[in-house]
Amino acid sequence: MKSEVTFSIKITYSTRMKKREAQQISDKLVEALRFVRESKNISRYRVSKLTGISESSVKYIEECRQRPTFYILQMIAEAIGIDIVDAILLSRKLGSEPLQPIAEDHRPED
Repeated sequence: MKSEVTFSIKITYSTRMKKREAQQISDKLVEALRFVRESKNISRYRVSKLTGISESSVKYIEECRQRPTFYILQMIAEAIGIDIVDAILLSRKLGSEPLQPIAEDHRPED
């Protein structure tokens, strides 16, 4: 006769990011996307047409008056021709050094 033993382990840890911390990270990512858009002379209108997001929403997102989802940020990144991962890496540099306009196909250094 076989007997089966099942058990579960509940692991709990507190690494939850506070809402304000998440907003600051999102704000830096938005700032990086805006920097790239402006460096490439892409208008908000063009981003709007490429993403389907209203021009006013793009403006509110860039002014941090509207909190976009990660999916929306990814759509904006694609519209301005930057990989979202590169935008995240660029956003991490914000505040640590002044940003210089980027050339086409330039990936930020770590």
